[in-house]
Amino acid sequence: MGVKTKNIDIATNIKLLRSFLKEKKLDAFFINDTDMYLNEYVPLESTHYHLLTGFTGTTAKVLIHTDGKIYLFVDGRYHEQADLETDPDLVQVEKCPQTKTTLGFVFERMEQLGIKNLGVDGLRTQRSLEKKLEEKCTIKYFDDNELQKIIPLAKTGDLAPVKHLGEKICGKSTREKVCELLQEGEAYYVCALDSIAWLTNARGFHLPYQSTFLSKCFVTRDKLYLFNLESSHMQHDIRDDFISVEDVGPDVFNRHLVGIKNKSAPKKVFFDSGAISGAEYRIIEDVFGKEALEDHDDGICSFQSLKNPVELEIMEKSFLRSNLAIAKTIRWIKESIKKGDKISEFDFYEKANDFYKMEGAVCQSFHTIAAVGANSSIIHWTSSSKDVVIQDGDMLLLDSGAHYEEGYSTDATRGFLSGGNPEDKQIEIYTIALKGILNAQTAVFPEGSLGCAIDILARTPINKAGYNYNHGTGHGIGINVHEGGAGFTYRNVSPIKPGQVVSIEPGIYVPGYGGVRHENIVVVENHPSMEGMLCFKNLVYVGFDEELIDRSMLSKEECEIFDDYQAECKKRGTNIN
Repeated sequence: MGVKTKNIDIATNIKLLRSFLKEKKLDAFFINDTDMYLNEYVPLESTHYHLLTGFTGTTAKVLIHTDGKIYLFVDGRYHEQADLETDPDLVQVEKCPQTKTTLGFVFERMEQLGIKNLGVDGLRTQRSLEKKLEEKCTIKYFDDNELQKIIPLAKTGDLAPVKHLGEKICGKSTREKVCELLQEGEAYYVCALDSIAWLTNARGFHLPYQSTFLSKCFVTRDKLYLFNLESSHMQHDIRDDFISVEDVGPDVFNRHLVGIKNKSAPKKVFFDSGAISGAEYRIIEDVFGKEALEDHDDGICSFQSLKNPVELEIMEKSFLRSNLAIAKTIRWIKESIKKGDKISEFDFYEKANDFYKMEGAVCQSFHTIAAVGANSSIIHWTSSSKDVVIQDGDMLLLDSGAHYEEGYSTDATRGFLSGGNPEDKQIEIYTIALKGILNAQTAVFPEGSLGCAIDILARTPINKAGYNYNHGTGHGIGINVHEGGAGFTYRNVSPIKPGQVVSIEPGIYVPGYGGVRHENIVVVENHPSMEGMLCFKNLVYVGFDEELIDRSMLSKEECEIFDDYQAECKKRGTNIN
């Protein structure tokens, strides 16, 4: 049996949804992993995939058939975790390999099951995803929260005031950003919360691990309208001659859009099909007409991902604080174990968060991953236990980040030894992963190079040693810890551009034994002396664990790069040995 989920009757939830399927004459129902704002980090009690499977990861797809098991589709980050958290008598875990997309696996299973009529929650499914599902079978959309009436989700509580940061923190005014984004007669319907926060230069910290605020946005060259569907819980200080805050309920939302249409008469309305729900798409299609709509995939992110000098300065200051928090955590673990103190995995997790608070963090930018021993092979381990006590010779993994008052994310990962003498296997995987990150972060490459090129550079030393890692090498980072517009994966064919901030995080994971991941965050810059070439500037300076490094496995150049990096960490007070 899998691990039982507290306070959730999964079997009953499955039974209720299956009854709904039969009532609506559907073969199956597709469950996405987002809320109505299409967020990545959603409270578990606000996600149907968790209430139907018990899985606590942040990314998954679920297919519930009228008969048989629930199918839970997860990528390589969650293969081990999904097995541990689900009941195999109720849930079948579908483990997607790196070479396939999760959605592609869903389609394969749908074909095998002969699904012809599929139910979809239009409020919580991206329009881009809906279009792909429409190619496979007949879709019945449920846009009026029907699914929540069957299996209730947690309601949003009181929300903090939304604060305006201004140009001193964000570099440009809202009006300047809009003028770069739109021409006369154009408008944009914006749903992605980090894009709304970027456009308005405002922060609210309304959801876990995010500095954003709950809102929808419609913007023209002359006005930016914020629609607050939960207005009774929110206060604002961002109204001005350009930004208008519309406190509306979801039932009259379309009437407000009609009023704006009549006033501004846009000839073209842009949207991002990957960041708008199907239900919202059907509203704007009804209001503005299909002929006026134009899909701009990553349209705002292509602007948002290019950080201006003010943003980069603020982000660098945030990383300085986070680097200290990480180094202090690792040194505390090593010193405590050396003294013989009893430290649990949960203590490790709590202490890391405490050090961030001491540096002024408002909140974490994602759930801190503090893993000990074999748990470090579970890529996104989030169940730090009081029962796991750190021993001499344990390999530990700390993946953490924070938001400070300016609302930009930080992120970094370090593996390290608790103390004592390392095993040969620990040294081997640690050093090989180190070669991967050194190879990627020191790259010099021509303008126009694609994100997949950096993925190959990081992966090559690891592949040559007979290992691999089942996740991408890097993601964009900005207001949210995962930001569109940039990334280093083998599928990424977008050009790398100066001003982008991206992670580099190769790893090696041995199930049942342990794992290591090295993650630094870099800024893409023009090379200082080679015209037409790009390079990286590091934002993360946290020392690597020299006890786990076999220098004989490093080339002379790698040793020099490593020594320079370690010396800089020591200078900054962020060394760990």
